[in-house]
Amino acid sequence: MDIGAGIGEFSILTVKEHPSCHVYAIEPFPEFFALLQENLRLNAVGNVTALQTAIGAQSGQILLATIGEAVQHSATNQATVTGSNTLAVTALLLEDVFQRYNTEQCNFLKMDCDGCESEVLLNANPSTLAQIDHICLEYHNGCTAYSHTDLVQHLQRQGRQIQLAEPKSIMI
Repeated sequence: MDIGAGIGEFSILTVKEHPSCHVYAIEPFPEFFALLQENLRLNAVGNVTALQTAIGAQSGQILLATIGEAVQHSATNQATVTGSNTLAVTALLLEDVFQRYNTEQCNFLKMDCDGCESEVLLNANPSTLAQIDHICLEYHNGCTAYSHTDLVQHLQRQGRQIQLAEPKSIMI
């Protein structure tokens, strides 16, 4: 599963290196999603399902910050996100993706979602997290009330082994 798939580079490389796997490439921002779909077509990969949605702490409509360049857009649903620098998108819970696509196990979850990683994982159903073998994420402190330390402690309480890597990455 590729949360924050961007233009699809991780998803495409993964299915090319592991042709028997299937990747769910999740990207809420329209400009990236269009490029993701085009890159999937150009690379002729059929075992990637592209989903134009956010993964969040709740399902439904949320506002995302669109401050700066597209690569700086934040997928966090902060209360301070207001005004013209926002984009309304549909959000799903992590477990919604598992249920909707009948996924019993996820071997690898990559998260590069510019701020929503804590909200997603701290609010995920523990049984859903147990279905994920490995997680590699880039964390962003200061986007929510939570820091990477809160996330590490939460996952450790669930029996997960954590490895912090530089810069700003957590591997589980």
